Amino acid sequence: HAGLAPGTVGEARKVLRLVLQEAVRADAIRRNPADGLRVPRGRRDEMVYLDADEVLVLADAVATPPRPKRHEAKQWPAYSLLVRLVAFTGLRAGEVAALRVGRVNPLHGRLHVEESVAEVHGALVYGPPKTYALRAVPIPASLALDLDTHLQSRPPDPDAFVFTAADGGPLRHSNFYRRYFKPAVSRVPIDPRMRFHDLRHTAAALMIAEGAHLLAVKERLGHSTIQVTADRYGHLFPSLEEALTGRLDDTYAAALARRPRV
Repeated sequence: HAGLAPGTVGEARKVLRLVLQEAVRADAIRRNPADGLRVPRGRRDEMVYLDADEVLVLADAVATPPRPKRHEAKQWPAYSLLVRLVAFTGLRAGEVAALRVGRVNPLHGRLHVEESVAEVHGALVYGPPKTYALRAVPIPASLALDLDTHLQSRPPDPDAFVFTAADGGPLRHSNFYRRYFKPAVSRVPIDPRMRFHDLRHTAAALMIAEGAHLLAVKERLGHSTIQVTADRYGHLFPSLEEALTGRLDDTYAAALARRPRV
């Protein structure tokens, strides 16, 4: 598994164990050799979180990439929308690149994640989302209006991609990241460590800051289990303790005020 991320190795181990378990059930083998097989946990990179204002600043910069002076300046408003959408829904890079027109309903403020895309040896491979997390994801109303405007510029074909490459072909995340996203990060006053996946972390942080339950965060992000969500974002919840304690104090004080005096 040299060169593969620990998470990828872990998912491969899960699939292997399931396949071998079927072999056990079919009496093809006596025991599952993958039982108890452990894979090393890699070092978890520190997450970067943006606030809502920083998201908009970054999105504007992505939409206006630098160009040589001899070239006419161009704007890519669709890429600004892409950044905002990911930061407020938590879609994965492969999920937003594979998002199709027929799976978005701005009127009801919802999109359906049913497909993801990955680059394998230069080829785009489409398949189910990571952890097979098919899900319906709510879209904030103001963002849904922007998405509706964008969809009016897309073909009416439900299988057409919502976001495309500059030439109209399928969006390749590697190209988008190198040509639009990373240059924008270097030009705006945000943490320079910012990666595209940190937009997904930002979505989680924004939800938690609004008081979202851990289960709601898990469902929107499409995690396989709530434990995964807790492991990654549980440290953000202590920041809510002070506000929670304050609200409990208000409830307690109100109850004391209502208590009949003896």
